[in-house]
Amino acid sequence: MKRVAIVLAVSLLAIIGCTVKEDGTSSLRKTDRQYVLYKERTKGFGNYDYPNLKETEAEKLLTEKFQLELPTLYNEIQPIIEKELEGNDIKATKPVFQLFVQPTQVVFTRMTSYEKNNRPYIHTKIELKYFFDDGKKVAKLNNQTVMLINQTTESKALSEKLPLFTKEVGKMINLNGLEQGLSNYEKKVQASKGLIVQQAISIADNNKEAKKEKGLLKSIQVSYDEHGILRELYGNIADITE
Repeated sequence: MKRVAIVLAVSLLAIIGCTVKEDGTSSLRKTDRQYVLYKERTKGFGNYDYPNLKETEAEKLLTEKFQLELPTLYNEIQPIIEKELEGNDIKATKPVFQLFVQPTQVVFTRMTSYEKNNRPYIHTKIELKYFFDDGKKVAKLNNQTVMLINQTTESKALSEKLPLFTKEVGKMINLNGLEQGLSNYEKKVQASKGLIVQQAISIADNNKEAKKEKGLLKSIQVSYDEHGILRELYGNIADITE
């Protein structure tokens, strides 16, 4: 069965070293600056695979061995996920952490499965992607992603979580237009009479504004699989600062 993902992807610039730069941040709104960090780095990350780590191991490797930072959103999103999912016979299993490293990229992932009445319910994934630019000698966390992955065959597994999750996440990342976006989405669902198939639908985004300002590109979206089941609810903040 195709997995259902709720994805909240957030990008921020994290650059390794001692000197903090201001390039790319001066034009950002104050509320967005917490997601953008610049530091210098002289060389790439190397090649390493860590497919099964504990939380302390993963975070220590990321921050100490590779000299990267965990962004604000990483710590803020987990309480929201737990608030929305836990309870009513829903319990989380032990999270698994992964770290995959290439010379120009580091991918840090936290995955947690939630079970309802001891059966697979929703799988969550928080993923951070860091990129090293050898020409500029900087490392960039250009994608932070949060996913809630539906393991059931029913759309309601995600649709019941969608309104509150969307509002809380949208408020946290300062994304406007959530109420109108949710209203438009509900109207489209009702008009479709259950015939939304293999489609991605945007609930809210700042696409035009972000591209014009070269700031943080944010969005929250949903997608349906080939059977018309709500499979993905995801958000994105892409760092397109220069």
